[in-house]
Amino acid sequence: MRRRNCLVPLSLALAGCGRLEMLTTTVTPDQWLSTHPWLAVRAAGLRFILAEPSSTLFVYGLGVVLAVAASILLRRRGRSVSKLLWGAALLVWSVATFSAGTSYQAFSYEIKYASRAVGAWTSWWEIWYLVLFVASMDLIVAAVAFSSAKGWIRRALLAYAALDGVVYFAVVLVGALMPRQFLASFECMLLFVCPSFLLLFAVNVLRYMRTKRPLELRLLLSWFGLLAVIVAYFGFYLSGLSGSLWAKGLWFNENDLLHLGLVAWVWWLVAGVEKRVEDLA
Repeated sequence: MRRRNCLVPLSLALAGCGRLEMLTTTVTPDQWLSTHPWLAVRAAGLRFILAEPSSTLFVYGLGVVLAVAASILLRRRGRSVSKLLWGAALLVWSVATFSAGTSYQAFSYEIKYASRAVGAWTSWWEIWYLVLFVASMDLIVAAVAFSSAKGWIRRALLAYAALDGVVYFAVVLVGALMPRQFLASFECMLLFVCPSFLLLFAVNVLRYMRTKRPLELRLLLSWFGLLAVIVAYFGFYLSGLSGSLWAKGLWFNENDLLHLGLVAWVWWLVAGVEKRVEDLA
């Protein structure tokens, strides 16, 4: 099926700028349509393919949940720098999620496949998702620096968060403009996120061992919960279950599992952690 018209002018403008289009897949538009669920939408003079409708609902739902959680933390922040940073982190994560969902799910066909011989490997929507997600993790590191550290340790964590964000932005920009596929990849992004996760775990373990402070335990439970979601994601991916389910007409993949797991994780942050977050004097 060849696409004639397209939509979402902003999406296509972003997808087409720079040299990012040099990175392509070997998948044709027809092949993509035959292996994914989609809906042909006609509304208000627009005609477009809505890709992976159920997955779109899950990822955009996560974006809404993150935005709501951010607003709760920001409204209740008082004079707490840590709550302010937590709220900012979740808000940036929300924007990153909407950007990811637009290109990986909802409009993936329109952005990366429509009117092309073969699909684009990535898009600017995905590049900005990577940048914003790393920024959100760095803001979380900064938030924990104020709630669980002080003195030179706090300063070191804040310096790390700032440096990590700046260096990653430079790396992914080079990857997008040169272009270099690995530098613009999810895998490269993980190299910058994983040290942040390990730092958060180490800071809260050490602080809890010294003080038995309830906040440190709640944060540790948060990191274990996030790890469980990530392990479940990779386990589902490696199991091949998504292909088996789709062969039976049911679309549910590792990304859906990840997004639903993160919804539960964000709920835990608000219900189990938020009230205990305070700056460490």
